[in-house]
Amino acid sequence: MKLSEVSVRPVVGGAERAEWDRLMESHHYLGFRCLFGGGVRHVAATADGRWLALVGWQSGAFKVKARDAWIGWTPEQQFRRLRLVANNTRFLILPGARAPQLASRVLSLSLRRLSSDMEAALGHPALVAETFVDPSRFEGTCYRASNWVELGETRGYARSRGEWVAHGQPKRVFAYPLRRGAREALRGLDEPAPLPASSPPEPPSDARLRSLCDFLRQAPEHRGRRGLRHSLATVLALSVAAKLAGAQGPTAIAEFAARLTQRQLGAVRSFRSPATGRLVAPSKSCVHRVLSELDPDALDDAARRFAAAGRPAGGALAVDGKSAPLNRPGGPDPDRMFVAAVEHGSGVAPARSPPTAPAARSKAPAGCCAGSASPAAS
Repeated sequence: MKLSEVSVRPVVGGAERAEWDRLMESHHYLGFRCLFGGGVRHVAATADGRWLALVGWQSGAFKVKARDAWIGWTPEQQFRRLRLVANNTRFLILPGARAPQLASRVLSLSLRRLSSDMEAALGHPALVAETFVDPSRFEGTCYRASNWVELGETRGYARSRGEWVAHGQPKRVFAYPLRRGAREALRGLDEPAPLPASSPPEPPSDARLRSLCDFLRQAPEHRGRRGLRHSLATVLALSVAAKLAGAQGPTAIAEFAARLTQRQLGAVRSFRSPATGRLVAPSKSCVHRVLSELDPDALDDAARRFAAAGRPAGGALAVDGKSAPLNRPGGPDPDRMFVAAVEHGSGVAPARSPPTAPAARSKAPAGCCAGSASPAAS
């Protein structure tokens, strides 16, 4: 095998992604569950397509003292720009793939395309790569050979059930600037140059936000009264508005809400801080708690009625369905069919049908209205 024939690329399609996950879970000493905060899966292969190595990248670690000191950014800058740091959370040379300098070659090729692949997958580039090496297992030779900078050690703590717990196994911290002036861009005081190439998601107008919040006030409150700052309608209105603007996940929703003006936050009745007198947006943890505990049917009904308000009735519908097998501990259940219907043009879902048993399915022609239904109605 010639190193010059080795190439690195992102995985393509669900089958390759599932195979990448399976191999990483089977052969990496830490196992594998998922890439947190969005990520990129790279595969190194020979000219004939044989897989040699797997590289996983995800969002940067939230708090790393050595890295933060090396960059020199403020806590506010770190919060806003952490997505521009890519963490090499997994690196695996597959069994049977052995060649001198293979690890360094794969890592170098992965770094060359990392920023562009992050931008294609997540909407923003990466400026700095980071990784953590367990000194009880590895020396970090391939990182040093690829000109990574060793910054120091972690403090030997890990997050467990919402608390920091000492595990007594500090890791060595390595970093690699992906472009010239990367650290300066991350700690820049004026213009945060490393923001996404596309414009940030734009919120609806004040009147639209107020109307959305009023609609969502009909969703039943499932939380206790004690300690509540933001009403359920406030969190849901900001979540729906952020989702419609293209935000994905609690972190992106919280960042979207944090960019709103005082007038926009007032439109959704945000909490007013007694200390500063200013309206504040819900935090990431608040958004995550609300969405993870919410009755999805209540939110779906309110969002559907809001989207349909002021829209003339009638119009052609596109219908599509998906079959989902449900496996239970007692044995596999029959498949369930989820059917979606949306209006052409507006994309509004007039209703959401409950799952139906196989016997209730209709024999629609294969490919009928394929791809025309909205995921929001599924």
